[in-house]
Amino acid sequence: CSSDLAEPPAIPAPLGSPSSGASRASAGATAQSPAELSKQGSAKLELMTAFHADKVGSQLTLGNDNCSAIRAVGEEILGGGLLIGDEPLPRRADGAAGFSLVVTKSAAIGATEGLAVGVTTRSPSDLPLLPSTADQVDPSWLMGFDGAAWDGALLEWHLSDWRPFFLAEGDCVDVLVMAAELLVSVNGKLVARQTVTIPDRARAPLYAIADILSAGMGVRLQTPVVVPESLPERASAAAVPNPVTSRVQALSQVSCSLATTELEAKTSGMASAVSSRQGSQASSSSARSKAQSYAAFSRTPRAEGVKISGDGRVVTRLHGATEGCVAFGEVALKPGLDGSLRFSVSVTQVEPGFGEGITIGVTATDPAKLLDSPRTADEVEQSWLVGFDGATWDGTQFGFSTWHPGSLVVGDIVEVVIRPHGILVVIVNGNEQAIHDLKIPVQSESLRPILDVLGCTVGVALLSVG
Repeated sequence: CSSDLAEPPAIPAPLGSPSSGASRASAGATAQSPAELSKQGSAKLELMTAFHADKVGSQLTLGNDNCSAIRAVGEEILGGGLLIGDEPLPRRADGAAGFSLVVTKSAAIGATEGLAVGVTTRSPSDLPLLPSTADQVDPSWLMGFDGAAWDGALLEWHLSDWRPFFLAEGDCVDVLVMAAELLVSVNGKLVARQTVTIPDRARAPLYAIADILSAGMGVRLQTPVVVPESLPERASAAAVPNPVTSRVQALSQVSCSLATTELEAKTSGMASAVSSRQGSQASSSSARSKAQSYAAFSRTPRAEGVKISGDGRVVTRLHGATEGCVAFGEVALKPGLDGSLRFSVSVTQVEPGFGEGITIGVTATDPAKLLDSPRTADEVEQSWLVGFDGATWDGTQFGFSTWHPGSLVVGDIVEVVIRPHGILVVIVNGNEQAIHDLKIPVQSESLRPILDVLGCTVGVALLSVG
């Protein structure tokens, strides 16, 4: 790594250090003195026109106008994707500030992170050495990564609804800071919001900050820089999630947050999810209860090789059964804020010694219209699957997959994500295992979960849908 990847001396101790919170909060509070702010108030501030030409991550190539950047393709290197505005962001009369980016090149296939965007009160002139990543800019408030938000004043990671590795070429990302919130929209649609603790301090200047995390990804700053319009409110604002100490833990917590307390207590490796839910706010618990009512398997047609629990959430293969083990989701999946469909299951029972495991995916076939239960999932018309012994099924033919479900153990959480462009992604315990372009008709068909309880996988519980 080149020298500009080194951490600056001003960056405090790692998270968890007893003194780190105080030191970073103190640094954030003194980034500009009252005298400086007063001077800025009496003089006209220069406002952002581009990214700072001398504060550019080592893995980036900056365009000639300093308004565009693209990350190098090749060996994955942590850090080196940081961009910061050359001057403060414009503000509206109500104090809101923001900027917009256009994606010029999407994240590489298989990427688990895409982009982080946000603001900082730290002037680029106060950064003699550019930090490796955006969350090391002290202080900074950010959204994106792999589905996380960073509050640099409180030194806390939070969950975020937005996973920017879904961004496509031409997408417009608006970043808006208003009141005590950081909001992000994509193509005019609100995708995430997070309560943040940005000190007003007489409306101290805010600088745009972006971190390109995926190799080959590119962005361009929308100029002239203007504050995006206020984003539409959600039907009900999500409660601020409990802080987590890493982005990987954040993804894992998302996957298992909809499981019932009884199931989580019985499932190995999920005790932390039970503990976190006990401290959740009432509105978050209500949202989970509503989602749980739809997380069930269909009882029609009756599959001969499996039994379904009384609440419809757990399906278990009968002893000796080798066919007739197909289970369908009771309801069709609904797209999330990013347009993707998703659901997750937890492995509740295994039987070692098989070369294959669960087959999982989506189907456009309504099980209520089937006269007989299918022998295998690939017999179901309009189904798109992954698993088996390391294979995919695109509705017409088999292909190879890098994911081999024969290694699953009790407690593993398997999440299936169907991206808006028909790509199927498999995530196990928060780690992406495979990505396949199966050309799934997400826009034209009503899709629901389908799985075949095969091989080493004997039982699974449906944790969440949507």
